[in-house]
Amino acid sequence: MTQVARPREKIRKKNILLLEHDPMVLAALTRLLSYEDFIVLAARNSRQLLRRHAESRIDIALLNLSPNDELSGWGTFNRLAHQRPSLPIVIMSAHAELLSVPDSAPSHPQAIFAKPMLDVGFFCQTLRDLSVWRTGGTLRPQLEQITGELMNSLARQPELMRELSPRKFEEAIAEILSDQGHTVQLTPATRDGGRDIIVVMKTCLADLLIVIECKRWSPPQKVGISVVERFLHVLREKSRANLGIIATTTYFSKDAIRCAEQYKYQLKLADFDHLREMVKRYGSWRRTKESEIWVPTY
Repeated sequence: MTQVARPREKIRKKNILLLEHDPMVLAALTRLLSYEDFIVLAARNSRQLLRRHAESRIDIALLNLSPNDELSGWGTFNRLAHQRPSLPIVIMSAHAELLSVPDSAPSHPQAIFAKPMLDVGFFCQTLRDLSVWRTGGTLRPQLEQITGELMNSLARQPELMRELSPRKFEEAIAEILSDQGHTVQLTPATRDGGRDIIVVMKTCLADLLIVIECKRWSPPQKVGISVVERFLHVLREKSRANLGIIATTTYFSKDAIRCAEQYKYQLKLADFDHLREMVKRYGSWRRTKESEIWVPTY
């Protein structure tokens, strides 16, 4: 019997509510966001914005805050956040005084960008990630901001690491290592040469160079031996590092574990259980009085 291929499910484009006062910038942003597969619902003032929000299904809002707006900058955010707490809201502004969240705000935006934007690719990726970070109408708590509040949320619910974008997962791992007293450098988001994070670890004998590759994957996918072998090549031929670490939000295959055991002094595998323990210890590290080595105080 001939099987008939089932039609692929059409993916719904995300509706983005855009507040921009400058008509030329509004047109440029609309073109950019449309190219990124958003359906743009544009507004030039707060009144139009709130009306469009009431009339349409919105997945994410992008607000350009201005002190000249009728709701005076953060007033627009406050009104929208109060009406719909689960809506992801991204703030942008060319006014430095509007780039800090005021105490009167009912919540925090999911991201804040200063204008002009230096990394449009990262800006677009953030919007794409946030537009799908809702389950059952509830927004994951502050997943894009690497703050103490986020780390506490991850400590309580380590599974939320799997909801981060790959880049934000790298930033979270970098923050954990920085909290331990290490010197940490994030590599560029693209063309990183298989090295997401570079760490200098101080020991009593010498400083060690460590490179880390991050794999923000979801179960049941496991990191296989091919990833380990490629990373070993990077470690030996490109980085000349003392130690390499592969960190993943899932687990490693048996072949990958066996391969790593052959290089136990050069390679470490950090699976989800390992990361869960690391994030639980966040904030507990202190420098010892006798040396510059940091240790946990729990």
